[in-house]
Order: sequence, then C-alpha cells, then structure tokens
Amino acid sequence: MNITSSNLDVATTDTGTSTGISVTTGSNTGAGTANQRGIQINATGVSQGTLRGLDISLITGGGGSEIAISVGSGWDTILSGTTAGTNIFSFSNATLTTGGALTVTSCSGCGGVNYWQLGTGTLAPGNLTLDTVFADTATASAKVVIGGSLTRGKSALIINQTELTDLFTASASGISLFRLTQTGPEYMNAGRPSKKITLSPEYPGAVLTASASGTITGSMTSDASPSAQAWRNYYQWTSTEANIQDYTVAVRVTLPADFDAWATSNALQFNYNTGLATTDYNKLDIYVYNDTDTVYAPVYFSTANASATKTWTTITADDSQIDDGVAPDWDAAGETAVIYFKMYGRANTANYTQVGDIVLNYLSKF
Repeated sequence: MNITSSNLDVATTDTGTSTGISVTTGSNTGAGTANQRGIQINATGVSQGTLRGLDISLITGGGGSEIAISVGSGWDTILSGTTAGTNIFSFSNATLTTGGALTVTSCSGCGGVNYWQLGTGTLAPGNLTLDTVFADTATASAKVVIGGSLTRGKSALIINQTELTDLFTASASGISLFRLTQTGPEYMNAGRPSKKITLSPEYPGAVLTASASGTITGSMTSDASPSAQAWRNYYQWTSTEANIQDYTVAVRVTLPADFDAWATSNALQFNYNTGLATTDYNKLDIYVYNDTDTVYAPVYFSTANASATKTWTTITADDSQIDDGVAPDWDAAGETAVIYFKMYGRANTANYTQVGDIVLNYLSKF
C-alpha cells in the first residue's frame, strides 16, 4: 500500500480485539540480503512546522490499560536507530520502565560508556573500573541517600537501615577494618586505633601489703622526683636492716570497654629505679594475676630486677606474655588484674627501690 497524499483513516470497533491495520510479511528463507518491512515511512524534511513519521495522538483514558506501542516476543531488536539526528529518544512527562537490563551503547556526552546497568533487583555503574562521584564541586548540594524518606538533614551520606544487620562496613583487600553496627562503631584488624593508659603513683585502687612476708622492717613512702628525674611520681621502699627486707604495692587494673587486643611489642610497661645495680641490696619483683582466669597462677612475672645505679628503667612485656591463648591470660574488656610490686632494700636508705608509671598499650575496637 502506497499513500502519497491526503489521509488514510482507519476506525475500529470498541468491543473485543480490533486491528486497524494488519501487515503480514513473507519469510525471507532464500539467499541474499533482502530486507522486509511491514510499514516503511520515507519523508522529505519540512521547512517549518513539525513532521512526524509516526504520530500516536492523545487518548482519552478509560478503565482499561492503554499501550501506545506493544511489541511481542521473538524480536531481536525492539527499536533500531541509525540517524544522526538530535534525539533518538525524546520523552516529556514519561517514565521508562524495563523488566531486564537497560544498556546504553552510545549517547551524547557518554563517550560510548555504559553509565548505568540495571540487573535483577540491582542498579550498578555500567563501568566498574571508574569511580562514582556525587557532588564533586565545593558548592554542590547533592547527597547520597540510602534508605529513609525524603525528609532528611544536611549529611553528605544518610543511611537508614531498617534491618538488624550492620549499617556500614569498610574493608581493604577483603579484610574488614571498620563497621557501623546497630549498637555503634567498631574497628577491626589493622583498622583498630592504638591507645595508651598511664597510671602514676599513687595508683587508683592501690594498697600496701606485707603479702605474707616475714621480713618487712623498713619504710614505704610516696613522693615526686625533681626535674632531673623528669618529675616522676613514685613509691619507694628502703631498709637499714642487715638482711634484705621487702614490702608490696598491690594495684587493681580493669581493662576498658573498648579494649580489643594488646599492642604487640609493648603491651605492659613498668617503670622503676634502684639505688644500686646489684640485686643483693635492692631489687623489684613484678607479678600480674587474673584470678577470674586461673587463681594463684600469675599471667606474667619478672623477678630480681635492678636498674643501673639511680637510673629509671622500663620493664616491657609483649602481647604474647600477657595473652598466649592458654590460661591464665589477661585479654578481655572488663577483666581486672592485680599487679604486685614486691620491693626490696637493705643496709642503707640509699639502697632503695622505686616504682613509677604503669603503661598499658592496646588496640581499641571503638
């Protein structure tokens, strides 16, 4: 059918299934490259006004479902456009809906890149090697909203998790570093920040005790050293007895709620000083107990310590000495240990033992 002028009006009935124009093409089963067309529209451009090759005009909606163009199954390509015109698609007040993947192979300004791809229940960038940036200028007001409602604040990223799982998780090379849970933030693995607790004499929770010793004649004092000794606070034990005497400072220390693990090389540090470098006249024994783990067995101990003459020295315990995976250990938030400093001296008040700061180095989970 060839229409060169005027109009072709086709009317259908308003009941049942009606077809205004029905075109049936033959099957191209032979050799060659012949093209078959059900309807072909050729036109010469107009100098004014609007030329529409196919115009589906306004419809007065009814109670049924109105579809302007319906394409059945079996077609390799639904719509093919080769024109270099301005717009391949132009919609006004319309919604584009697809039940499967939507792929854009060429568009103005796209450079041939698929910017977005729609999968089954997912929407992802079409190029998975490029960064996805929102509001990349200082004055931009765009936000990334995940869940929630249209009523929102000024945060750049808003997450409204309606389930009981984590709100946010960050990882590197497949190893989790941080997560935001329903109860708060939590650091993990190499993402955990390092923290330090320093306890200076007189320690909170400390007491003086003979600790079942029968050689306790001497003097225990607490004091602060002058600037030459870095203004240290300390406990000091001395005795003028010919035989060595001892007394103990015992302090209870509870690991904080954010404790997750000990620092590897310097978990516990004990600062001390002795008047002489020989253990015959002054020395320090250290014991760390966790009686909720194994009663009477020390988690850690270091005995017969003497510093260089009148020189503050640090005794360091690494994480494997405090937490080796075999009881007794001191390795969980809320656990309380008792640290015993057994201090010795004899013959002269210059043969003293001093105990200073206790330092706990650990990795925090929040």
